[in-house]
Amino acid sequence: MRTLDDLRTISIGSGTAWVDTDIMRAAQLKVETSEYDRLFQMLQRGRFDAYSRSILEINNEKNMVEGLSNVEVDQHLLLHYPNDLFFYVSPREPDIQKAITQGMEKLYASGKLMQRLHTAVGTPAEMKALKLKERQRIDIPNPYLRPDEEAALKKYGSAWVQ
Repeated sequence: MRTLDDLRTISIGSGTAWVDTDIMRAAQLKVETSEYDRLFQMLQRGRFDAYSRSILEINNEKNMVEGLSNVEVDQHLLLHYPNDLFFYVSPREPDIQKAITQGMEKLYASGKLMQRLHTAVGTPAEMKALKLKERQRIDIPNPYLRPDEEAALKKYGSAWVQ
């Protein structure tokens, strides 16, 4: 697997109502869907070829793969698509939105936000073990991002994989 076209030759498991599913389908990937708690077993049974997991999830899910025959964490591939990780609040609560925005911007400027995000997804050793920068990266476009989401992603970017 080296390109998006290569990825189109396999089937990928994903959650029924996940935005990831919509993004992959928009890229003309073959996607099989189910509820989260069934997807690992479906992979084991060969219902699809791969199950894409976020770097925000992979370290916490390793125990779900252990003991499953014919299933292992891939060490070479990295699927990448821009996606949001935002707080959404009611437009009727502008004070809440303002407080969250100011607090997050202060945390980001100090470096504490990214530090916290990094430790939330795994220990430094676990993250290093993923060898993200050494993997074959396949970029998948996300046609569902709004202009404000794209602007936020450009401003704050991704600190895990550049």
